[in-house]
Amino acid sequence: QMALTGQLGTVSKLVHGIAHPRLSCFTRHFRSGYVLKAPPSAVYKELVLKGEIAEDDRQIGALEKLDALYDEIDAWCKKSASKPKEKPRGFFGSLFGGGDEVEENPYASLSNIKGVYLHGGVGCGKSFLMDLFFDEIPLEKKKRIHFHRFMLDVHQGIHKYKRRDKTLDGVEQVVNDMSEQAKVLCFDEVQVSDIADAMILRRLFTALYARGMVVVSTSNRSPGELYKGGLNREIFLPFIEMVHSKNHIHNMVAGTDYRTTGQTLKEFYFTPLNKGSLAKLNHAWKILTHRKEITPAELEVFGRRLLIEKTTTGFAWCTFHELCAKPLGAADFQAIAKEFHTVFLVGIPFLNLGLKAEIKRFILLIDELYEAKVKVFITAEDIPTRLLNESGQRRDTDEGSEFMDALNGARSTMFTGEEEMFAFARAVSRLQEMQTREYLEVPHVHHGQADYVQRLLNPGQEQ
Repeated sequence: QMALTGQLGTVSKLVHGIAHPRLSCFTRHFRSGYVLKAPPSAVYKELVLKGEIAEDDRQIGALEKLDALYDEIDAWCKKSASKPKEKPRGFFGSLFGGGDEVEENPYASLSNIKGVYLHGGVGCGKSFLMDLFFDEIPLEKKKRIHFHRFMLDVHQGIHKYKRRDKTLDGVEQVVNDMSEQAKVLCFDEVQVSDIADAMILRRLFTALYARGMVVVSTSNRSPGELYKGGLNREIFLPFIEMVHSKNHIHNMVAGTDYRTTGQTLKEFYFTPLNKGSLAKLNHAWKILTHRKEITPAELEVFGRRLLIEKTTTGFAWCTFHELCAKPLGAADFQAIAKEFHTVFLVGIPFLNLGLKAEIKRFILLIDELYEAKVKVFITAEDIPTRLLNESGQRRDTDEGSEFMDALNGARSTMFTGEEEMFAFARAVSRLQEMQTREYLEVPHVHHGQADYVQRLLNPGQEQ
């Protein structure tokens, strides 16, 4: 994410992955169907000149990789647009060999184009740069998706095909569907912490590349560190080799976390867990849901029912225990994020080495809420950077060093692999951003902006 200066405009929607009005000076349409756009670096420089983002040397280096990939795809698009479209041969043409040969895979030449894999610390702008690239490539068949959600869709698709026919592998069928939808795939936040994902990735991506897919990825980890310490990791190693062979790898070295540079608002995150914090949260709930009927809600997730006890239109009141101490997963949290534009999350405790399952669910929950731009009101034992420690007790030490000490101390025993440690750092960064004005001004992905948000952000403008 990028530092924003002045009032949020077009770039705020771009930063957070929402469709945005394109800079008109960069787009031209031709009769051939080819659309002339601009390399990501050109759009980046324009935003810098307008004062909407701050230039960062780490990002300039990554843009060079993305520009090169843009040029290759752009050249392919121009070449394809200049070719006259072939008429279908029909039954008799196929039977007697009449007419021109039809290329079996019209995107085959894309198979020779290497993708880009950007990795670096949380908040360094990886997702922002990938979004610039995604928005500018002149190709209709493209898809941008959070990697965890992508894997969830993959497993759901495999299950669907196997249920139809037990003899099917499922992977090939799912990849066929994907290849019809996109030829460029952009994956945000690649991480592998689940053995089910680890075991399937090599077959999945072999099939994707065989169909001419170009992949751009962002991750907190270098390819060699993916699934580090995971169960049966030796089976996963060929996938790492594939990532290296099919991508240009670029390391965005650590620096400023741009998610934490926005204006932080104090009306949405209350500490510690006591009667005072709960009273403030209850007060906010009563104001925002005034005169609305409060009822339970049932959400359907993979054919089962997920009960949320306290809801009204657009709002849900949930406890940490209800969401993170019960056997829920990403699909459940995705359903919640889609149904409600605002979630009140009550009672986040100190997290320690004995809460492995709860921590993993908490990471997934924050990921889904963040991706959907859900607004959150929270009560917690402490600020995000001090939630994780070994003892589970409050420690009044420097928040940055305490957080890193906790991560390092937990690294070898807390999880099956180190991937989750980086995922937790990302969750902390996202929690911090979710308290900023910049985040709050971005509309919910599914419901748009809630009426109350502007009133809270600009109380002086209330009528």
